Amino acid sequence: MAKEEKHIIHMFGVDLRGELPVERAIRAIPGIGYMMARAICVAAGIDRRKKLMELSEEELKKLEDTIRNPPLPSWLKNRRRDPITGEDLHLVGPDVKLKEKEDINLMKKIRCWRGIRHELGLKVRGQRLHSSWRRTKVVVGVQKKK
Repeated sequence: MAKEEKHIIHMFGVDLRGELPVERAIRAIPGIGYMMARAICVAAGIDRRKKLMELSEEELKKLEDTIRNPPLPSWLKNRRRDPITGEDLHLVGPDVKLKEKEDINLMKKIRCWRGIRHELGLKVRGQRLHSSWRRTKVVVGVQKKK
């Protein structure tokens, strides 16, 4: 009996393309970039050039466990010194957007500068706004007669 190939693999709320190499396919998961994908492949002991659909069930399980709890240095993780727990975490999948939303809501609640800028819909990181970031096109000139 021939091995069944999966062309789409669902992992962390994302459909991954099975015909891509493992390192490239897992980069579609939010929270995993180029360096993180390579580090996860090395930590899991999986050849990064191997196609995702060629992995066995055990290898997929090992890859998923490694993504969930990466044995990596803290400087490679995406949420260092979490404000609530104080731990170094690496968030993946829908957790990334959820934590970002929680952080923005906390900033709004404590009324810090960044929170106020978020509330007003303005740029948060100090960009100049005089001639850019226009939301609507202002029509200047002659209006068309009815």
